[in-house]
Amino acid sequence: MSNTSVNTASGKRVIAKRKWWTGLLDFFRRLSKNKGAFISMFFLIIVVLACVFADVISPYDYAKMDLVNKLQFPSWQHICGTDNNGRDIFTRILYGGRISLLVSVISVAIATVIGPIFGALAAFYGGRTDGIIMRFLDIIMSIPGLLLSVSISIALGTGTVQTAIAIAVGSIPSMARVMRAQVLTEKDKEYVEAARAAGATDTRIILTHILPNCVAPLIVQATMRIGSSVLLISSLSFIGCGIQPPTPEWGSMVSAGRQYVRTFYPMVLFPGLAIMITMLAFNLFGDGVRDALDPKLRR
Repeated sequence: MSNTSVNTASGKRVIAKRKWWTGLLDFFRRLSKNKGAFISMFFLIIVVLACVFADVISPYDYAKMDLVNKLQFPSWQHICGTDNNGRDIFTRILYGGRISLLVSVISVAIATVIGPIFGALAAFYGGRTDGIIMRFLDIIMSIPGLLLSVSISIALGTGTVQTAIAIAVGSIPSMARVMRAQVLTEKDKEYVEAARAAGATDTRIILTHILPNCVAPLIVQATMRIGSSVLLISSLSFIGCGIQPPTPEWGSMVSAGRQYVRTFYPMVLFPGLAIMITMLAFNLFGDGVRDALDPKLRR
């Protein structure tokens, strides 16, 4: 009897494992059909690895000044040139990517945790709870994103965590709305009624039964929010409300090169390209993820 139960349990675990791998492989198969998204995924992997191993890739110190060799145009020694303090621009772009991507991921992670909680509670309980939560989120959404982030950044101060929080607050309403729409669709289905009839609590129903069926839209939204967060972080740093020098960050690098935009383009061009290409890659990848996770497009 016990052997049968053990074998049965083992068989269930094997089947579950196969389903997990099958689902993952099926996702990549569908993602590969979108060439732009697939190329963007590999590009983002390369960017992340380059930023993580920046100290291995570049022989230069991002903070060390060399005034003798300042404002040098791209060469074999400095492939992106040097800035007004003689620092290697390519090295600073790599280290700046660490900050930009880290703050983006942290801000989106905060929004992805807090936003769905508000959205799920609003949709599941409805009525006055729904009205209060959604009107509060509407107030946040009525404030322009950059203005809201600047206000919060000024109130909290500059720094990595403070900038991430400032950006996350503006992303919470969109995450909450996505989750609310999904929960409204799922909460009246039979499996929820069955769980309620079995005596499951509201918390268990939301966390165990409803949320797992609402993850796909959140993944798509989070992926696309990372790209817009990179631009928002750069905007905050550009106006002096984000990451402060001498810590390299793409927006602050563009800001430092404003006065040289006509005489020495590399200080503005290369950090600007890093922002543009990274944001484009995240948007293309997000579109591919959306199509790959859409059940209507599965074949």
